[in-house]
Amino acid sequence: NILDRSEVRLHQEWQYQQPFGSLRIGHRLRMEERFYMPYSNSEQTLEPASAEFGFRFRYQLALRIQLTPERNRRHVFLKLHDELLLQASETKPDQLFEANRFYGGLELRFSESWAVEAGYLTWIELRVSSRTYTYFVPHILRVTLHHSLDFRKKHS
Repeated sequence: NILDRSEVRLHQEWQYQQPFGSLRIGHRLRMEERFYMPYSNSEQTLEPASAEFGFRFRYQLALRIQLTPERNRRHVFLKLHDELLLQASETKPDQLFEANRFYGGLELRFSESWAVEAGYLTWIELRVSSRTYTYFVPHILRVTLHHSLDFRKKHS
């Protein structure tokens, strides 16, 4: 695929966590403001005067289940996410559904700061071209190294 446009994306989001013992339910609602600027020629020159604007709304439901008891701050979690993406754009008024993303993985937490995660990600994405509707469904295995910084701690 050739890149045919540049995108600037601003967003605001609200997150809420509900702990229930070893289960934590997470909610995230995000509103994105998307500015698209098409390239005008083979030299990839941007055309800011012809920029398009659209909103996208995203809701993610996440489950995090602690599978093992905590030992020396080490434990294993099962993580499941489902995220629905809806778009609201004047250029695509008949295309509300954009994508639905699914993720499942295992996280091994080594300490308060470090963890490694392995999981499977797939999504269903609607693609529209010349009034032809197709679905893109990739399958991705991923490994992630997490490092968390906590600037609230006081060090002596």
